[in-house]
Amino acid sequence: MADSVTERSESKEKVKRDRRQSSEVSGEGAWINAHHDPVASLYTFTSCIDLKDLDGDGDHKLLIGDLASGQHDMKLKIFKGTQVSHEIPLLDLPTGVIAFMMDTNEPAIAVASNTYVYIYKTVRPYFKFTLPLLEINSQENQLWEQAKEDEIDPTQLRDGLEALSSSCCNPPLTERSLTFLQLDAEDLFPFTSIFKPIPLKRQVHSLNKLCFIIYAP
Repeated sequence: MADSVTERSESKEKVKRDRRQSSEVSGEGAWINAHHDPVASLYTFTSCIDLKDLDGDGDHKLLIGDLASGQHDMKLKIFKGTQVSHEIPLLDLPTGVIAFMMDTNEPAIAVASNTYVYIYKTVRPYFKFTLPLLEINSQENQLWEQAKEDEIDPTQLRDGLEALSSSCCNPPLTERSLTFLQLDAEDLFPFTSIFKPIPLKRQVHSLNKLCFIIYAP
């Protein structure tokens, strides 16, 4: 009888120990789910999430740059508790969201999107910073100019850009050229026709510039 009780006790302890080990491995038990919404329909990245006391009342709001479908209906959403308190439409996909204190000791929100940094104060548009232009590779620019004047065709343009890319050119190629090099052969001509009249430009990355603005002394 005593042996049977001991065996049952050891069996229960083994089950508890196995469950505890399984929980530690899976991460369960390390967090308490304060709120779970399986139909929140939020599409975002960690760089587009921040927490900040926007009103100075000790209540930190959750800020999320929602990419939505990735083509339209992008929004900056501010959560108070588990409810959306504000929604601000965005013109383009957000790549970074962060809250910071302005020189006047007032909270503001910075949203990096495309080649701009949008500043929101009291949850309203306050300022738009355009990222500065960078130097363009002269050989790359010459190739696009030749394509513009129909001196070379899109296939020759691709060959020239591939040669530049493989030679580790400095300054590096623009986003336009890098996108062009990834196209299928049948897409080269329409892409060239659309973009060759537009001046070539290269700008700094939005997220890097965002961090510079906020943390620079």
